[in-house]
Amino acid sequence: SKGCNIRCEYCYGITQGNLYTDGVKSYFPKEPLLRYMRDAGKAGVRSMAFIGEGEPLMNPHLYQAISEAKNAGIDVSLGTNGTIFSNGDKGLQALKDLTWLRFNLSAASKEGYRRIHGSPLFEKLMGNIRFCVAQKQKYGLPVTIGLQMVLTPTNVDQVVDLAILGNRLGVDYLVVKQCSDTQENDIGIYN
Repeated sequence: SKGCNIRCEYCYGITQGNLYTDGVKSYFPKEPLLRYMRDAGKAGVRSMAFIGEGEPLMNPHLYQAISEAKNAGIDVSLGTNGTIFSNGDKGLQALKDLTWLRFNLSAASKEGYRRIHGSPLFEKLMGNIRFCVAQKQKYGLPVTIGLQMVLTPTNVDQVVDLAILGNRLGVDYLVVKQCSDTQENDIGIYN
């Protein structure tokens, strides 16, 4: 998808055509997407990650694509902002099919989340992460669940608190990675 439902301050997608909510109209169509998963498996693709410069879950067919990839013999993973992750049957099936699930979360509080991610959906995200961890534990699922922080000068104060939050949530890991900007500083992170 070329869309996203939040506006992270460090979004590299804006340099590659991320259209935020307008981008919802632009996504990989269902049948070609599912066929691509089957063909990738037949071609011997062993691993595939749904990540990107937009929110993968903005594609309404992504849950089916995850299952199709798994059925094609592909280890499949998902990087998401997590705010629209299904905490119902679709989400549970995805957890059963995924090798890893990584939530992009660069703040440890409601206020920090609003500042860094430009969204009021912190509590919704916390509920979705808790759902995933609970289902993993309940069903003994092998999926690895993690958090990813994109480190910027404005969220460095959140690192330790995010590690503590991740521990409390019961995720498997937290990765902190440096923010990338273009040479022209298109995102404006390093003014």
